[in-house]
Amino acid sequence: VVYKAQGISQPITGTKALRGRIVKAKEFEFMIKAEDGTELGKVTNDENGVITYPQFEYIVDPDLEAGRTTAKDADGYLKTVTITYNNVEELKGATYTATEIVGTGIGITYDESTKETINVAVEVNADDASKLDVKAETKTDDVVFTNYYKARGEKKIFGD
Repeated sequence: VVYKAQGISQPITGTKALRGRIVKAKEFEFMIKAEDGTELGKVTNDENGVITYPQFEYIVDPDLEAGRTTAKDADGYLKTVTITYNNVEELKGATYTATEIVGTGIGITYDESTKETINVAVEVNADDASKLDVKAETKTDDVVFTNYYKARGEKKIFGD
């Protein structure tokens, strides 16, 4: 009997704040890294400052090549991280890190110190062995990537 199973995490999110003005959609980018430091890809924020992290998919299938692959959306942002194992005994969760990529926005001081830890747990479903229960969660709910905006330049007023 060949054992195969699969499961994917629910989407999870982080928070981006910009002090001094309203944040814009896709204004900031965040790098997702594996435990070994491998850069898996970038994610971004929406117009409300919500950062959508990738979903994590786990597969056990002896017919597939074991390893980690990624899928990106049409804009090139990381959508899914897939980890494939050849047998269930190898199955294990992982920890990933999200850090802000320092950009070039004028007047913006970037948050270079905040890191978001994403823990992914995986186990065989107790009721259906062909399914894997995959749960991704951030280590703390109160992590906020905060940048500061300060207008630069001078204001000239022309009159009669």
